[in-house]
Amino acid sequence: MDEPVILVANRGPVQFRRADDRREADRGAGGLVTALTHLAAHLEEATWICAALSEEDVAVAREEPDGFPLEGTRPTVRMVELDPEEQRRYVLVVNSIFDGMNLVAKEPVLVNEAGGVLALSENTGAHDELGAFALSLHPFDIQQQADAMYAALIMPTDERRARRAACAAIVRENDVTKWLKR
Repeated sequence: MDEPVILVANRGPVQFRRADDRREADRGAGGLVTALTHLAAHLEEATWICAALSEEDVAVAREEPDGFPLEGTRPTVRMVELDPEEQRRYVLVVNSIFDGMNLVAKEPVLVNEAGGVLALSENTGAHDELGAFALSLHPFDIQQQADAMYAALIMPTDERRARRAACAAIVRENDVTKWLKR
C-alpha cells in the first residue's frame, strides 16, 4: 500500500514519563495499540493521532504540535492535549467515498450526549443535512482528514456540544415520519 494512512486511537504507540530529569518513552501495549503498531510497521506513510495522557505526553504535544517520528517505527505520532477535566473525546468518522442517506451518521448525534464531533464525508447524503455542523471530510484527501480529526480532538468543549446539539436538532426535525411524507 503506497497511500498515506491515518491511525486514530485514544492511546498511542508510546507514553512519555520523566525519570532522573530525562524524558523516557514506554512502548504502548495491549489490544488495539498492539494491532495498530504491527499494522503501521507495514505502511509506507502513516500518522498516528492519539491523546496526550500523561503530564510528559502533554509536554511533548506542546513541543511537537505537528507530530514527531517515533524511533524504530514508521508512523509519525501526533499527540493531542486534552482538557484536564475532560479526558474523553468522541469523534464519529463517517468517511464514505459515495453513499446515500447514511443513517450511521444520524444515530450517534442523538445518543452521544458527551459532546461528540461528527466528521462526515462530503459524499454522503447526510452531509446535505448535517454538513453545516459536522467537520467535512474529503474522502480522497488524507491530509485534510488528519487535520479534521485533529481539529475535532482539540475543539473546545462548548463548540463540540453546540455542533452535536445542532446536528441532533436537525435529525429530530427531519425524522422518518417527515421523510415518508415526501
